[in-house]
Amino acid sequence: MTGGASPDRPVTLTAGCQGTGSVQVTFTSQYRDTSPVNFQVDCTSERKPGVGSKALSAEQGRSFDVRISTSSPAIR
Repeated sequence: MTGGASPDRPVTLTAGCQGTGSVQVTFTSQYRDTSPVNFQVDCTSERKPGVGSKALSAEQGRSFDVRISTSSPAIR
């Protein structure tokens, strides 16, 4: 997915999942600091979702790509 946000406000990226396994989230800014930001969300239950967030600077949030990879096709 791609996106953009206001250049004067920070961005918080949040991912959630259900199932058994994990999701790997990679955020890549298309403006100035293009170093990828990665975080993992553990999905440990069918009943309770796993949730993870990462705060990013306003500069990073101007224009960006987000990739999400799952450890299992059964994760939602």
